[in-house]
Amino acid sequence: MSCDCENIVRVCIGVNPCNEGTAIGITAAQTGTYGASLLFNGVTRSFTIEAVENEEMAILTSLLNESYVHELRLTDPIGNVTCHYLSTHLDLGAENSPVTPSNPIQELEIEVDADDISTTTETDDTLTNAWFDGKVIRKIYMGTQVYIRGDGFEQNGDEIILINGASWLAGQLIIAET
Repeated sequence: MSCDCENIVRVCIGVNPCNEGTAIGITAAQTGTYGASLLFNGVTRSFTIEAVENEEMAILTSLLNESYVHELRLTDPIGNVTCHYLSTHLDLGAENSPVTPSNPIQELEIEVDADDISTTTETDDTLTNAWFDGKVIRKIYMGTQVYIRGDGFEQNGDEIILINGASWLAGQLIIAET
């Protein structure tokens, strides 16, 4: 992804990796669902943000690196597109900005070189995705948790089943090996 906007706004934000959500310094122009694409280290993650007019938007902290310049492309509920550079830095004093609880599992897709993927569908404790079949899942990153094979999930063909009380979160990243 490369932001194709005429104007790109730079926003500096502090990231506390212990927080569920991080305020991104961007105020919603209107209430509704915003489409978002975030470029990090060559990988584009697409997801949605539930926003309220005149309030600061927040995204899952697990989507951000503590020291990086992310490219963020936002599409508001009526289709207007804005582009932002989110310049992040570690800030252990940053306040938690929870994501909207009405949408705890955001749709999330990842464009990658076939070495990692994010969830697109889930039910209860099972995730099914044809991409998993024929690959060995090595790790699942969920927020601040990292599940290593046998430590929090089981794989059976195209299904991943969470164990030990784990639950699916928006923004999880699954690392696999062919």
